[in-house]
Amino acid sequence: MVDLWAASPFFALSVDPLQTATCCLPIIDDSHSVSLLVGYVNGRLCLYQNESAAPTELAPVNSVVLSVTAVNQVLAVGDQSGRLTIYHHFKLFDRHRLGAAITDLCVDHLQFGNYNFAASYNDTIALLAGTQPSIQIKLPSAITAMVSARLHGFGEGSEKKGRYLIVARSDATTLTLVANGVYAGEIQTPIEVQTVCVGHFSSLNDCQVEDVAIAGDTGIIYTMTQDDFEILYDVGYAVTKIISCKVLEEADAIICIGHFNGWKVIHKGKVWTINILQTRLIQPFR
Repeated sequence: MVDLWAASPFFALSVDPLQTATCCLPIIDDSHSVSLLVGYVNGRLCLYQNESAAPTELAPVNSVVLSVTAVNQVLAVGDQSGRLTIYHHFKLFDRHRLGAAITDLCVDHLQFGNYNFAASYNDTIALLAGTQPSIQIKLPSAITAMVSARLHGFGEGSEKKGRYLIVARSDATTLTLVANGVYAGEIQTPIEVQTVCVGHFSSLNDCQVEDVAIAGDTGIIYTMTQDDFEILYDVGYAVTKIISCKVLEEADAIICIGHFNGWKVIHKGKVWTINILQTRLIQPFR
């Protein structure tokens, strides 16, 4: 195995070669211990840390998102059957069924006000207050990914500023912007975007500046600059999911999964590839 303990701020990550991972989410506790929540196509939802996996059985898992406030820790899981499962402090809290397979989930208290989650299925975005869908937004084609981000100017005149829900759609070389529950514009992209994430990948000097990263079947991960897209890393294989991971007081890292046997961790110009499972049980889901 590739030992990342000494080489980087990350624990030793890896993937079971007999399972196909579809989504993942890093979870950092108060002691800065990092766990990784992974959803698989066979319906397993596992929480990993150093030597184990704690599974629960669902339909094929498509997306996971965690909402943390001062008093609550709520995990939302979207699966292939269109079921939205809510865990409160990692215990089953509620289930709801949307119109079709859930393709992505995101959370942003500032953008949606009282809306905790946004869920996408087919060509529709559902904004959820608690766990109840309250507003639905239809787009021209199927949604592949979405993320909430604060843009500090993009395009000619840097007119796109403020907080948006950024949505990637199938067969489209654009990102759709949604603000306050309504369509707010498009951003042209160099690829058809399969996955998108947000973080501080270049610098932490301004905590209000968020970097948006995109990836897809070309295997190239791009980051948005103020007026263009720059290549961050060429994975060499189709990418199905990228997520950002906080690294203490340093710039954020990107964890990447796709059509290759393992994970890639990209941080400050360095890349680690991990492909052996070595985990231990830390948290069962019921």
